[in-house]
Amino acid sequence: MLSTSPVIEDLEDPGEWERHLRGMTEAFEPAGYLEEVLVGRIALLTWRLRRVIPYERDMTIIDHASHYYSTAALHSRRAGEATLQDLAPDAAWEVASRRVLPFDQTLATIMRYESHLHRLWLQTLHELEAIQVRRQGGHAPLARLDISAPPAN
Repeated sequence: MLSTSPVIEDLEDPGEWERHLRGMTEAFEPAGYLEEVLVGRIALLTWRLRRVIPYERDMTIIDHASHYYSTAALHSRRAGEATLQDLAPDAAWEVASRRVLPFDQTLATIMRYESHLHRLWLQTLHELEAIQVRRQGGHAPLARLDISAPPAN
């Protein structure tokens, strides 16, 4: 609980974290304490973002299995052994769609968490870039505007 390491014991490899941090440090070449702190934060946020994919996969599997088996069990009790093809169209569609993404609150949680981490990652990256540009004698604007929009027709 008091650990400063981002590695989850028994789930992640501390050596992989060290390689990840070293790779980020080599990529950004920080000069001074503040840049080192920002590179460490970028590495941490990237490390946490990497967890989203396996979590989404696992939640999709759990969501699909629980829904499929509860729906199949209901239908199998009605008419012998049911398969996906034996389900009513609405139930079959819901089971099939849950193979791709988890539903409802789980998906909303994943999206909110990933968006939050990505936003923090971008802010930290922009701050690091601005500090490095100023250190090298360049001019870095205090404000930076990022706009995400679909391409114009």
